[in-house]
Amino acid sequence: MRDKEIKDQLKNSEHFRDLEFSNISKKAVTKKAYVQNLIHDIFIALYTLFFSFVYFVTIHSGIVARYIPELIRIVLFIVVIIFFFILSKKLALWVRQLPKCSIIQFVSSFLIVMYFIYQGFTPYFYSDDFLIQHGVEKIELKYTFDDVDLTQEEREEIANELFVSEMAYANLLMYEIRDPQPADLTLIDFKVIDIERVFNRYHLHVEITDELNGAIQKQTMTFTFSKGMGVFKLEGYS
Repeated sequence: MRDKEIKDQLKNSEHFRDLEFSNISKKAVTKKAYVQNLIHDIFIALYTLFFSFVYFVTIHSGIVARYIPELIRIVLFIVVIIFFFILSKKLALWVRQLPKCSIIQFVSSFLIVMYFIYQGFTPYFYSDDFLIQHGVEKIELKYTFDDVDLTQEEREEIANELFVSEMAYANLLMYEIRDPQPADLTLIDFKVIDIERVFNRYHLHVEITDELNGAIQKQTMTFTFSKGMGVFKLEGYS
């Protein structure tokens, strides 16, 4: 009984309450530090991914893919990722010196996540009318690209506007390695049958009527568009 009274007295003592409060404070500080470190690490990972993605779609899949051998491209891409990781760490350390650094890192990380959601599901952010109108303009431009009377400079300009970078390079290369036979190809009419969204691409199913060397032909084709350099461009057709 005496021991119980002593324990009760200790629990009610000011020293014990201070000690208990100190333990709670330490747990709160530890939990806060854990959350801050987690936000910090996510910030670094997302910015590394963001920088690498921008590099890949703007430089690596364009200029680098055209003029540098594949093995060197792979090594270069690894080096670039390491560089962006170091850059992201330095950026995160700089942000940590600012007031409300965790909030800044959290908000910027959230914006990057939203950016990747947009990149992964781009066609879903646009109406059918917008996508159809844009696709029709590219289809008409495709017939202009096939005009054999174009100069190489004119064809390159159209290719960069019409195709994603890989397909632009492939189509231009096709015209360089062969001398196309003159053909009188004229687009007469087309009718959009259906539009289909698939992640970051959309397919436009079109019934096309054109005239090839005086012969009228009608065919159903599917044109695939994806986002390239900020706008939808032709990725393929069948």
